[in-house]
Amino acid sequence: MRWDPQYLSQIIESYQTLSKEVLTSSLIVWPEGAVPLPLPLSANLFQELDSLMKAHNTALIAGVPSERPNHQYYNSLLAVGNASGIY
Repeated sequence: MRWDPQYLSQIIESYQTLSKEVLTSSLIVWPEGAVPLPLPLSANLFQELDSLMKAHNTALIAGVPSERPNHQYYNSLLAVGNASGIY
């Protein structure tokens, strides 16, 4: 299910719903591969999350795949809101 495109919106919605329940936390962590849509295709999602997290003074760290120039993918951690950066 994780990589089946028909479940993408359901997976993202689940993480968003769970995160909205704990927006009073200073840090929210999503697991490795939480977003099964590689950067930069998931950039809009993370821009929205960045705004939401900043509005609640919260940091979000999420696992997301990134694509290298040779079309290989690797796991990345992306921080938004009261944190920033990618590893």
